Amino acid sequence: MLNAVESTKLSVIERIVRGLHTVAKAIEDAPVEEWWVALEAAENSYLDTLRALGFSDVASQALAAAVIRRLKGQLAGDQLTDDEIIDKIRAEVGALDENLAL
Repeated sequence: MLNAVESTKLSVIERIVRGLHTVAKAIEDAPVEEWWVALEAAENSYLDTLRALGFSDVASQALAAAVIRRLKGQLAGDQLTDDEIIDKIRAEVGALDENLAL
């Protein structure tokens, strides 16, 4: 069972993941040579958001990197559901540090 902090962390990640399809579509609509700039901007936005919500720098960096990996997967044609993406992010972040586990 999740405690209140874990539940809040998961809620934030769920909201980010639910928006990944929109972000991926916006990037796909840009010229391919601009994708890296767009991915960097997205990662910086996720970092700022996570930090503003009280995540530590380490947690913010780990979560943003995991989200960007999933976003790159979407751009490469991954057909994962939102729940599968959330599970992968949870597994990646949990593998890095138990204190970051969702």
